[in-house]
Amino acid sequence: MSVNDQLQSTETTGGNDHALLEALSRKAGLPSPHAGYITVPDGTRLRYAHWRTRDDDRQGSVLYLNGRTEFIEKTMDVYGILVRSGLDVWTIDWRGQGRSTRALADPEKGHVADYQFFLDDLQQFIEEVTDLSADADRDPKRGRQILLAHSMGGHLGLRYLHDHPGVFDAAAFSAPMIDLSVNQAPLRWINATIVGLGFDQRYALGTGGFKPIYLNPEDPGDNGTLEDYRRLIARYEELHSDAKKRMEMERILREDPALALGGPTAGWLDATFRSINLTWSPGYAEAIETPVLMVGGG
Repeated sequence: MSVNDQLQSTETTGGNDHALLEALSRKAGLPSPHAGYITVPDGTRLRYAHWRTRDDDRQGSVLYLNGRTEFIEKTMDVYGILVRSGLDVWTIDWRGQGRSTRALADPEKGHVADYQFFLDDLQQFIEEVTDLSADADRDPKRGRQILLAHSMGGHLGLRYLHDHPGVFDAAAFSAPMIDLSVNQAPLRWINATIVGLGFDQRYALGTGGFKPIYLNPEDPGDNGTLEDYRRLIARYEELHSDAKKRMEMERILREDPALALGGPTAGWLDATFRSINLTWSPGYAEAIETPVLMVGGG
């Protein structure tokens, strides 16, 4: 089956996989998304979405890469701003999260054996699905190509820019995962021991399944009020300071629990340490030719 055949079959049989995405697109004032799946060589199915701006308004295209635990539906307000600014938007659910194929039988475990899987998936998506192209093949009428990413997506974005110069004209990353607070010698040794003993698919120390930040034990269907989130958000200031946005995310996850993801596995953490070490190796960052803006939280 050709890639086009795969796209057509998954788009017509996706059913409820895209129902929430359609509804949230309408709410954000976006056109209906072109959404579907591609299948990569190991059988993993990757969900993607594409919103087109008006042809006479087009200034270029943006590829958005989300972070760990995130999913396409999380960033609808950003897509809306970009499309209204004359930019086509492409995005994808990484393997193991969102509605892409989960890595393990327990779908809440965030797992990957090596970050090269993410990068290979991304390259296949760019080549076979998007209209993004390298400088030499680009239609100048298509405008600039920009890479926008958050957290783990920013880390993978840096690696992609290093390996594929000339695809993007510029990049902007929010809170890119250039390191982890747990990236310390004792914790690396403990995690490496766990992985070496064959427990790479167990949750990393101190992590576990998905837990909503608001839950009414007397009524599991109660999403809480904005004041509830403002009261609870202080626990999560490092990740979220916007109580309204967090409330919207929790409601999306309650409406579509299949999007939820818990903590990472020891194997994910090991792969992350190795990928971070690679980006910190001498000359790696200097070899990235694309202009990059990185913004971190306070």
